[in-house]
Amino acid sequence: VADEVRKLAEQSDISARQISSIIHEIQGEASQAVYAMDAVKGEVGMGLSVAVEAGEVFQQIYTSAQVVAGEIQEISAASEQMSASTEEVTASVEEMEKIAKDSANHT
Repeated sequence: VADEVRKLAEQSDISARQISSIIHEIQGEASQAVYAMDAVKGEVGMGLSVAVEAGEVFQQIYTSAQVVAGEIQEISAASEQMSASTEEVTASVEEMEKIAKDSANHT
């Protein structure tokens, strides 16, 4: 009986050491998992920050594009006015030329 108790005690000791080793291994792997999660968390945070910055830049680009579009419309309107004024000047010059020819023909 004492022999069996001793064998059971030895087996219990071996099993306890194996369990301790497994627990130590699990703790190490858990620590590595936590470290990896922290690294991923940092990378996700950086990615989020970059995405927010990109959104702000796109908003600035959009705003600038709206300003440029407004300026293009103003330039287009000014060009149309200049074209209309040029046509008026041309018509006036043609009218003055006609009057001058008529005057020259009557003298």
